[in-house]
Amino acid sequence: MPYIDRGSGPLYRWVMLAQMAAFEPHEIAFIADERYFVEEGIPFGESLSVSGYSFTCPSLSKFRLYEKHSLPESARSQTGNESHIETFHRLLTTEDIALSSAIREGSQALLKGEKGKAFLTWCNCPSLRLAARDLGLPVIHNEFGPLRAPLFSNTIYFDFMGVNGNTTPANWRDEAEVRNLMQGAELIDPDAVRRLLFHGEFSPRQGAVRRIGVALQVEDDSNIIAYSNGVDSLRLLHKARTANHGAHLLVRNHPGAHFEYKGFLGVKDTSPDSVAFLEKVCEVHSINSSVLCEAFLLGLPYRSYGDSAISAFSPGGRLDSLASKDRTLALNAFFLGYLVPSEMLFNKDYYEWRLSKHRTLAECHERHLAIFRGQKHRLERMQGAREEAAISTCGENGSQCDAEWLSNRRQDLQMQAMSNELAWRRKSVALLEEQISELSKRVNTLENELSVRADAISWLEQALQRSNQFLDQKEVTIAELRTHINERNDAVTWLESQLDAHRSELDTTRASLSELRFYLANRLEAIEWLDSQRQSLAEACALSDKQQVQLRSEIERMTEITKDAESKCAEIAAEKESLERMLYRLSNNISDFRMQRIVRISEALRLAKWMETHENE
Repeated sequence: MPYIDRGSGPLYRWVMLAQMAAFEPHEIAFIADERYFVEEGIPFGESLSVSGYSFTCPSLSKFRLYEKHSLPESARSQTGNESHIETFHRLLTTEDIALSSAIREGSQALLKGEKGKAFLTWCNCPSLRLAARDLGLPVIHNEFGPLRAPLFSNTIYFDFMGVNGNTTPANWRDEAEVRNLMQGAELIDPDAVRRLLFHGEFSPRQGAVRRIGVALQVEDDSNIIAYSNGVDSLRLLHKARTANHGAHLLVRNHPGAHFEYKGFLGVKDTSPDSVAFLEKVCEVHSINSSVLCEAFLLGLPYRSYGDSAISAFSPGGRLDSLASKDRTLALNAFFLGYLVPSEMLFNKDYYEWRLSKHRTLAECHERHLAIFRGQKHRLERMQGAREEAAISTCGENGSQCDAEWLSNRRQDLQMQAMSNELAWRRKSVALLEEQISELSKRVNTLENELSVRADAISWLEQALQRSNQFLDQKEVTIAELRTHINERNDAVTWLESQLDAHRSELDTTRASLSELRFYLANRLEAIEWLDSQRQSLAEACALSDKQQVQLRSEIERMTEITKDAESKCAEIAAEKESLERMLYRLSNNISDFRMQRIVRISEALRLAKWMETHENE
């Protein structure tokens, strides 16, 4: 079972220790949450007793010999804000694929290719059943049975289907199936069954009004969490009142309950044990308390509202008619065929016997009856000498003496139970004191760590304050950089406008230069034509002096015009060269400015990223 804690560590770790006490390291291996395997707090080598079952905890060296497989973190079912009760309910009633896969993989790792015999579990676990089905292995569900010492013979559950809920008796279809399962069994009458399993006297109160009894249970037990059919303690009380037309109730608290019933819906029972409580009532109502089984054995009417092994015999159950018509078969099937003597718990021979082949209910009845008879014989032998002494001293008041002896015997049994309980509680107190001591040490360690962490937090706060100041300065710097960038952007815009204006002026100058070149070309052609004409005239005829003077004057004028044109072209060419140099320098300036702008922006981005990282730290 994955980690479930009701306030005292892993819920079923004692089961693992009891199994280690019964099986050798080569006979059993364990799959559980890793916290089950933590050695701290385990009472190695000590004698332990849980609900009357006694065993010796293995030594540390032997504990380490057993193969163990820890369930991975991903298979642990308690998540988020889910409470212990919600997690427990889910584990008891729902198939968890991740958990089932982890159990299957862990089993394969432990088996190392060999064929296992069975899984052992102390509670229902659908995820385990799913893994076992995939591996072809049975699941043995064990739990303490409903009859317990000192007033009854100790019993356990041994069920291949489930425990507390989804049990084998709850799935018996009808009376015919039970008769078939018990075929060939040596049935004993109801009184013999009661004498075999009950070690006291049941004397229902005579004369006085007997109330309807209500037996409450532990609030976070699996019977209530998963198998109550939605009935809690308060609903149980109202159902009992309704079923009996508002009759007065006698309400018995469970000794291990977290909350105590104090009255209002019925009278609080103060009986010293469950049998004394049953003597005061005429009928018992409960969700699925073991008191119902005691009532069934003692012949007292009862009603079960939850899912349990006894619910099928309750009024309205599938075997209700069998319980009323053939009480002998019903008692033999349930108490001697289904329930198992507690000394068979983790008994290797018994488990091998049950696994060797399918055992009928009649075969189990035969074996269990022999064990119970052996227990009864040993108990009678131990009590024989005392009984003979008591009878021999009675004389004429024998009947009165028998009554007194029976009363004393019950008191002795109660004292023995109280003594066992006291010894167990003393061990529990010693264990708790050790745990308190360890917790005190851990508290001191945590206080020291807290002091160190407080100093670290103070230093971090100061560092954070310095970082905030640094960030404030950097924010001012970033603001200045952004202003400078904006100014540079404005300057770039102005320079680009100036560049556009110069380009326009250059285009105009280029157009004028083209016109002048065209005009000059025309003039040159005219000069060349005039030179040709002059030569022609000079050669053709002798010109008059006056004509020659005019012609020379015209030639000189044309020469001057040509020189002016050439001078104008030279000036235009110089201006063009100047404009081109200016345009080149302006382009270089704009490129340099853009590069500086990119560098500034990159620096600003790196600074902003560093500031963001520093804030996160």
